[in-house]
Amino acid sequence: VPQYIILTAAEVLFSVTGVEFAYSQAPVSMKSVVQAVWLLTTAAGDFITLLLVGVIGDKLSKANRSFLFAVGDIIATGFMMWASTSFKLRKNLSDEELRLADSLESDSVAM
Repeated sequence: VPQYIILTAAEVLFSVTGVEFAYSQAPVSMKSVVQAVWLLTTAAGDFITLLLVGVIGDKLSKANRSFLFAVGDIIATGFMMWASTSFKLRKNLSDEELRLADSLESDSVAM
């Protein structure tokens, strides 16, 4: 039971932080799409886990299953580290400032 409490607390903290970050970094015209993609990636991760557990079943021992998921976590961490180093952070702007910045970007692209 304690592991469920810890996992639930971690999921709540991660999810809220991730949604807020994605919302703050998205252009005004894409905020809804970014939120939908965030939820889609969560659903995709749950689906992949469901498939893996369904395929593996009881074929692997608990230790080997844990090792398999640990390797998957290491790969995901490596991808996250690569993605975070190539990400250009937008400074925290209000919605009005974001609209202005987005309109300036679209004007400069149109020229």
